[in-house]
Amino acid sequence: MKKHLLLILLFIIAAQTPAQKNTFIAGASGSLYFPVSLLSSRYKSTVGGEIYLGQSISESWTWTGNLEYFKFDKVNEGRLFITRSVSFYENGKSIEKAFNIPLSKLVMELEIAGLSAQATYKVYETNMIKANIGFGFGVYRWKNVRDAYNDSMFVDTSGTGGKKLAEVLKVPSNTQVDWSGGFNLGASIEVKLFEPVWLKLSGDYKTIIGELWQTLSLDMENVSTLQMFQIKLGVLARF
Repeated sequence: MKKHLLLILLFIIAAQTPAQKNTFIAGASGSLYFPVSLLSSRYKSTVGGEIYLGQSISESWTWTGNLEYFKFDKVNEGRLFITRSVSFYENGKSIEKAFNIPLSKLVMELEIAGLSAQATYKVYETNMIKANIGFGFGVYRWKNVRDAYNDSMFVDTSGTGGKKLAEVLKVPSNTQVDWSGGFNLGASIEVKLFEPVWLKLSGDYKTIIGELWQTLSLDMENVSTLQMFQIKLGVLARF
């Protein structure tokens, strides 16, 4: 799969009409990634980066090959907890109540590297500004690691600091490594700094068709696709 995608990228970048004067593109950018849907229940936003090289094949269309890397390593503590029912006595009565218990010791990370083909269509242009829409597709290698979780989970049943044992967790570590296809859709604005350098700001919706397994003992649901919004700021040169 990796070899096939690389051949496609090389073909796209090399393809050109004999009479067409083409412009080569090279650039780099930094990115903010905001997980959405079920991925946001595990991770907070993170940063990453990419480099790219390509060619304009007409007045409106540009194709590039992009190499990208980022890693989610901040867990979303506000949405990572277990829910357990605990029985206790209050005012002489037996009560059973559900408690949300934070997973305060949870350590995990999702590392992603990708190679993709990106198409950009110019919708507006002046001497100083270009506005574009675009899409891309590629293959991504990702690795999700969750450390072992061993802890005695207590809850406050009295509201005054009284503790009662809810559960003892002994969950082994887990590692997933896989290759997955993905795609993105977005728009961008380019502003000329000086010839031939442009400042580029863009926003994309990105989906990677990968699955993060559920962990029932930690109340972690299955994540069927890795969805995120991406904001990129960088520079490019045309030559």
